[in-house]
Amino acid sequence: MTGNNGFVELLQKKQSEIYDGSKIHHTHCIIHQEVLCAKVINMENVLTSIKKIINFLRSRSLNQRQFSAFLSELDSEYSSLSYYTEVRWLSCSKVLKQFWDLKEEICQFLITKNQDTSLFFDTTWLQDLSFMVDITKHLYDLNLKLQGRDQIITNMCDQVKAFKCKLVLWEKQLKNEDLTHFPTCNMNKSSLGETASYKKYAEKILSLRTEFETRFADFKFLEDKFSLFSSIFSINIELVPSEMQMEVIEIQCDSDLKAKFSEVGVPEFYKYLPARFENTRKFAYEIISMFGSTYLCEQLFTIMKGNKSPVRSRISDVHLGSVLKVITANKISPEVGKIVAEKRCQVSGRKH
Repeated sequence: MTGNNGFVELLQKKQSEIYDGSKIHHTHCIIHQEVLCAKVINMENVLTSIKKIINFLRSRSLNQRQFSAFLSELDSEYSSLSYYTEVRWLSCSKVLKQFWDLKEEICQFLITKNQDTSLFFDTTWLQDLSFMVDITKHLYDLNLKLQGRDQIITNMCDQVKAFKCKLVLWEKQLKNEDLTHFPTCNMNKSSLGETASYKKYAEKILSLRTEFETRFADFKFLEDKFSLFSSIFSINIELVPSEMQMEVIEIQCDSDLKAKFSEVGVPEFYKYLPARFENTRKFAYEIISMFGSTYLCEQLFTIMKGNKSPVRSRISDVHLGSVLKVITANKISPEVGKIVAEKRCQVSGRKH
């Protein structure tokens, strides 16, 4: 995609031939980048052991039924444990949380099955587990914020920037044994006493922060453009490109446009920008057209895969295209009044 003869390079060459001087900005999928950053934590000693225990409880139907019945007798809020899927790495947040909440019940059940339960009494392993529960929850929350149909790249970059600032805070707090934003770690430390120390996990946060800085370094070159797009009324005019400066001055001094900006915000505001601000409108279209992730493409592929089921053997390319248009056009609502007005009503000639 991005090599010397890749799609992006060929597209840029074609673009320069058609529109001289223009340039296509390309970025990697922010969601995928975040998932790759998350893998730098690398605490396989926790995940390997948990996968082994979950497989024992779920891969054998007898064990699964007995464990579910055991949880039911204890009036547990859970009925079973979820499988961990390595392809969807962030799914481990849910798995780790369930395992932590059920660790005592799991230990009791494994004892009845004559299985090794030494891990549940290993304070170092429990510390690693509690840290993994909290940090994967933070990463999972970030992942959810980056998803959605109406996400624009500036909002996604703001979320990543905010998370990097959180990492700086967490690193300092862990060095001082402050577990305010790590509730599971705080709970575990309270049960183990003052002997439990979480200072060592500051290094994990540092490596995670370094990975985020490295993978999202490309966005530093676009920060000025994103600031102009998001804060056009407050940006210093000297930081605006020369071809847009006169237009931005007029926009900043227009009270009606300022009121509209406060009312609808970004990116809706640029729909109401008059045509005379040609360079500013062109700049806004450039930013809005940038895809921050492959979320929409993957969602469309999932919809297409769901409609092309084996039982629908008669579906054609034309039918599939029509179905996808209807399904993906979720913002289109029928003009019922207009449709009814265009219909000729048949009035009965009989008097009642």
